[in-house]
Amino acid sequence: MFNSTTNYDFPFPVIVQRTVFSNTQSLNLELGKFVEFIIKTKPDATNQNYIATESAKQVDCNILVDYYNKEKCITTLMDKIINPEVKKWTNKHFNSLLNREIVNPLYHMTSWATLYDPGSWQTPHIHREKMFTGVYYFKMNDDTSNVDHQSPDVRSEGSLVIQNPHPQSCQPLLGGWQTHKEYLPVEGELIIMPSWVSHFPKPFKKGTRGVIVFDGAFLGEQNG
Repeated sequence: MFNSTTNYDFPFPVIVQRTVFSNTQSLNLELGKFVEFIIKTKPDATNQNYIATESAKQVDCNILVDYYNKEKCITTLMDKIINPEVKKWTNKHFNSLLNREIVNPLYHMTSWATLYDPGSWQTPHIHREKMFTGVYYFKMNDDTSNVDHQSPDVRSEGSLVIQNPHPQSCQPLLGGWQTHKEYLPVEGELIIMPSWVSHFPKPFKKGTRGVIVFDGAFLGEQNG
């Protein structure tokens, strides 16, 4: 149904998985309509002392769990995009740690949807007591440019910034790791990374950015 291209990045001692899906225009439009609807009908989580997010709209529900098998766009997102990619990231993660794959990972998921308007932002943060965090971009803001060809201090509005959790490893002139890395997502892209890596999205001046974010707490390996 969807074609995809997956790339792995190792900007510091973590695995960042980026998968871009094509032919997602209809799905992304449906997700956008549904997220706007539930934001209007559900409490706003950003009004509940949610200190990481400012001036954005975040619905107060576990969107991927509460609406799975109830809303077609959420079910499609889970079955065709999120679950297969989580399995790929989990296998890569445990291969690096244990030199073996976790064939059928079992995890507890929490999730939410956020709409960012111009000027909205988040502080650098982690997602505690989880193993991985994923962000699916069903809509990207209008002001974008190629972050790979810009210096770190002027890179694009709306990019996702992740920060090295091991400062002592940052000796780039001696072959060490980077202090941080920026990614400029596109619509239809899913980024998965460890939850304990500090990250934040940059603000932007024009358009709207829509994301569905999820965390997974690893519970073990299913038999069979």
